[in-house]
Amino acid sequence: MAVETMFTHPALGAEVVQELFGKAGSHVVVSEPCEFNFSKNIEIEDYVYIGPHSFWDATGGIKIGTNVMFGPHTKIWTLNHNFYAGAEYLPYDYHDILKPVSIGDNAWIGLGAMLCPGITVGEGAIVGMGAVVTKDVPPLAIVGGNPAKVLRHRDEAEYNRLKTENKLYLKDKFTPGNIKQKIPISWEEFQKKQADNHE
Repeated sequence: MAVETMFTHPALGAEVVQELFGKAGSHVVVSEPCEFNFSKNIEIEDYVYIGPHSFWDATGGIKIGTNVMFGPHTKIWTLNHNFYAGAEYLPYDYHDILKPVSIGDNAWIGLGAMLCPGITVGEGAIVGMGAVVTKDVPPLAIVGGNPAKVLRHRDEAEYNRLKTENKLYLKDKFTPGNIKQKIPISWEEFQKKQADNHE
């Protein structure tokens, strides 16, 4: 049953979320529609948002940290079919090779990103829109492309300051009485603001 949330899409109710996953912390928002295979193999900490039209296969297990954002249309896959030497059939045989996926605290997985079996996304990392992640993403790395490559890293001092001050977007968004709204800003204005901050 869908409930209204402060996000733009209807979401599953808290009781449904608790029943759906093997573990679900507080303030886990699952926008509809989404599809989860073997959802009891998914463990989610507090303050997590999963965007609509996500498709995750958790046969091999998925672990998600605190304050993690998933954009719409994300894909997570946690197994490979056996096509290796010794396979008994073509194109692959009956063996599924399980490879769990793990996403660290404060990570952001962008729209349409795909996380392949066995990868770890490190704390504070950002996976860009449409990226296909085939290897581990280091903490604070920003990756993009197919296959995903490290484009740069978040500012570690700034990240640690925000973390120490407990400035977590989803936690703040769920604070009772919070009426903050998104603030649209043009790319040009944003660049000027960044330049002014570094003078």
